[in-house]
Amino acid sequence: MTNSGISEFPPNDVHLKPFWLMRLLERTMTTGGYLTPKLYIPRNLWLQGHAKLASIDAKISSCDVVLNCLLKLSKTSVDDMDVLMKVLEGIEPIIEGLQNSLARKLSYVESTNGKGRQSTSSLMNWGSKLSRGLDKMGINNATIRSEEANEYVDVLLKVFQNVDVVEKYIRHFGSMKAPYHANHSRIVTRLFKFADYFGNVLCRFVVKDLGILADKYVKKGSHWITE
Repeated sequence: MTNSGISEFPPNDVHLKPFWLMRLLERTMTTGGYLTPKLYIPRNLWLQGHAKLASIDAKISSCDVVLNCLLKLSKTSVDDMDVLMKVLEGIEPIIEGLQNSLARKLSYVESTNGKGRQSTSSLMNWGSKLSRGLDKMGINNATIRSEEANEYVDVLLKVFQNVDVVEKYIRHFGSMKAPYHANHSRIVTRLFKFADYFGNVLCRFVVKDLGILADKYVKKGSHWITE
């Protein structure tokens, strides 16, 4: 623990910063923790019901898809770069599809402006179906129940607890010395795209929701004090 209250300083590498942020967010959800040197987030803040969060069902479903991708990736060895490349090629269009679906619902998420390639893998088929299903879910801010808040936090924690595989691979391939494997640059590019999804989409909507929950938490505390 640093003197600032946060558990670690942010990395200089922009592609590693989302993983640093997710570790901080995970701590706030499990035990409570500092998100900035002066901002402490108690665990109970995340578990409030009756808060208005946009497209909560789509966010939960997208996290389920991402988790499945992470579990698939975690079963792939860094030493088998041909297989790893194939897995990443299957994941890439899934992530693009999720981002584009969420961009249609959340104004602060940008679309990729790209079309994901089709794949015959079961992971791709399952992800594509669920991605299309996200488009049918509501886009209005809805007051969530306590059960939905718990489900949201649970799936986020599962993602946060499994996302280190992407960070590990980025560090591994970033430290490799020449001569590189033929797939090296393509693997790194796809890992960076995965990292960008976490930074520009997942972390963005989580932090946005955190702001809404924090506002409700403070108002509830102020109301209790003035009674």
